[in-house]
Amino acid sequence: MGVAAFEQGRTLQIEGKTYCLTRKVTNELWQLENVRTKRIHEMSDTQLRQHYSCGRLRFINDTAPVLSKAAQSHSRPNRDIPTDLWEAAKVRRAYVTAILDFPSTKSVVTPLIQQLWSKLQQPQKMPCASSVLHWKKLYLASGKDIHALIDNTDKRGNRMPRYPKEVEEFVETAVEKAYLTRERRTVQDTLHKAMHMVNEENRLRPDATKLPCGHK
Repeated sequence: MGVAAFEQGRTLQIEGKTYCLTRKVTNELWQLENVRTKRIHEMSDTQLRQHYSCGRLRFINDTAPVLSKAAQSHSRPNRDIPTDLWEAAKVRRAYVTAILDFPSTKSVVTPLIQQLWSKLQQPQKMPCASSVLHWKKLYLASGKDIHALIDNTDKRGNRMPRYPKEVEEFVETAVEKAYLTRERRTVQDTLHKAMHMVNEENRLRPDATKLPCGHK
């Protein structure tokens, strides 16, 4: 198995996009250059390692595939896996196989998922495109090992996101528009913009569905 290390000049892929680690700004912060667009992004060492452990990041100039920690945790004999989890993994693999040779876009894979679900009727509720695309990433990052598709949510502890997805999307938009620009604003400016976007959204929502908004 290859040895992974974050160091200047390394080329890597994060969710299908190729980047080069250009330099380490601080002990925690890296600058990455998108190889195609030449756009500079900043990401913490912790974020990079989280992407790596979840299988979303791989080093494309490694000579050997690097297994994600999630995949490594599943490397055990089939006899040690409960039957229901093993059967569920086989179903997940069926969906992954159905979309494996197609572009990883929701508009492309959704009809394929619907077609297979009509045939299998498993799981009880048809999986969404995002879930199947996530399984595909895990499967490929593990070297096409079915063990990477075994559900281990019982071992994850409390991993519920702190904020709803909508809030996270507002923050991402604020970072792109206020922080990752030539006239770079401060982190506080970016926070204010994100909070403003959440507040504007909440003006249009009933009280019971308002989004949480962080405070300064």
